[in-house]
Amino acid sequence: MDEKKRELLTILARELNDAEDVESASLFTDEELGTDIDLVRCLVKETGADLIDTLAECFFLPLERQESVSYFTTIFTIIDEMEPEYAQELAQAVARINFFLPVGTFAVDNENGLIFKYTVPIKDEESDDDKKKDMLTAFNLSLSVVDKYEGYLMLVATDELDSEKMIDLILGR
Repeated sequence: MDEKKRELLTILARELNDAEDVESASLFTDEELGTDIDLVRCLVKETGADLIDTLAECFFLPLERQESVSYFTTIFTIIDEMEPEYAQELAQAVARINFFLPVGTFAVDNENGLIFKYTVPIKDEESDDDKKKDMLTAFNLSLSVVDKYEGYLMLVATDELDSEKMIDLILGR
């Protein structure tokens, strides 16, 4: 892993640990994970209308260097597993809600979990302070979207609403 990126992720973990609703922000290195990325992982307390705890992971995508830019990604795991019979309706709800999102995307992963993912480019020529600010902004934007829409998606995931009624509720119809 690039030492500069590791340093930025270390700073991010420190900043997140100072945040009110974040617990246990830790850097996991590529050596520890057995992958080609370093990763900051933390628990975000009481997100969304249901006040659920979500796992947040932040990292730089391991892409070949073609430009003078890195791609910083946040992933919030809202549901790590769910009843398979509700996964199809949740996938339809996710497809519909993504149209309205200002940033990022919700997804249903292959273990029938629900995640939110957002990736931003960070230019190499930016100062470290600006990079840190960009990373924190991406994290906070992700958290904001999860906070706003988690409750609607949980209603679908628990079979209390279908995707059509969810959109009607969001749009106030």
